[in-house]
Amino acid sequence: MKSVVLMFIYALVLLFGGYTAFILAPQGATRVTAILIPGVAAALMIVAGVLVLRAKKSTGLARIGMLLGVALPILFGGAFAMRALSSTGASTDFRNDLALFDELVSSGEKTGTIEDFRDFRQFQLYKERVETPEQADALTYEDFKKTRAAKKVKTYDTAYLAAVLWGLCGSSLFAVIAIASTKPTIESQPEEESEEE
Repeated sequence: MKSVVLMFIYALVLLFGGYTAFILAPQGATRVTAILIPGVAAALMIVAGVLVLRAKKSTGLARIGMLLGVALPILFGGAFAMRALSSTGASTDFRNDLALFDELVSSGEKTGTIEDFRDFRQFQLYKERVETPEQADALTYEDFKKTRAAKKVKTYDTAYLAAVLWGLCGSSLFAVIAIASTKPTIESQPEEESEEE
């Protein structure tokens, strides 16, 4: 069945995307998440494909499989797009901060270490959050460094992740169109076989 083949191909694409993100992830990035989330998504697509394969025994399961086969790529595509937008924005912020930091290193104000860069990025974020003296009095920089937002500051560019996620988003869109186009064929097979019996 074409739909099952397409579901399995899409699952392979998801696994390849996760593996690519895992390999490209720099030191400090959460590599496990990069491969785990696409892996779970691929497993769900395989389940949908297996349900469609059971069309000879159960039309109901086949229809559920087809519904999942179309719905899951839509959900995955939306999730990938949202995460890709976030990673693209984070990459832009990173590059802007890196350019400013490089100027400080060139002038001798910073040493150029990872720790220095992390501190610089945390302070840049602190300045964005604290816009008035009153806010600065309520939240000192030392206190801010202990917050979750400060601890999540990255010292690496997320452009690699954005590229992978945009690729998976496009693949999801293609998968939706391709799988949905096979729906009439899948639904008609169980009925035809029951008539022959």
